[in-house]
Amino acid sequence: MPINFEASINAGLIEEEDINSIMRSGTYALEPLLALLFSEEQEKTSLEEFYAASLDILSDDHAPGVRIFLEQQVSMKALDHARDFNKPMKPEHAAYFVDLLLKNENANAHLIAYALSSIGDYWPDDRITSSATQAADFAEAWLSPMQGLHKITPIDEHEEENAHVVGLGGAQANQMQSLEIAIEQLREM
Repeated sequence: MPINFEASINAGLIEEEDINSIMRSGTYALEPLLALLFSEEQEKTSLEEFYAASLDILSDDHAPGVRIFLEQQVSMKALDHARDFNKPMKPEHAAYFVDLLLKNENANAHLIAYALSSIGDYWPDDRITSSATQAADFAEAWLSPMQGLHKITPIDEHEEENAHVVGLGGAQANQMQSLEIAIEQLREM
């Protein structure tokens, strides 16, 4: 799922025309985490290593737009890694990543639901419920035809052409269905 820049654009923190340069700068700053992700031993990479690398990346003084990009990318990559390799998360790590995604109104409901299920007693029930509601609201807004894909990470022309060749329609339908299921799970929390 894409990075959400809409809240930051609305708050005047970044301009829509700066998104591509923000993403390039952010990807460069993300290299230490990507090195962990793409190492030959990625299955053995612990979540503590991901968490430490995340803190290192986010501790630098980044421009607001780059920080917005990095907060979401770091969280999504760490949660994807935990889920893909079925690694248990420490509640404080899960809470950290949820906070970063919610702060940026990110629509990755499936990752937020996954992380919320790892928080347990670390947060009170009402905070988990309100976080789940927020995440479901953000995902529903993303799915809404009024929001549109223009409000999030832009897809350049080359990516769009390639996506049609490999069947983007089916991939989008699967992504939307998965998101709808995650929204239902969040609403039940």
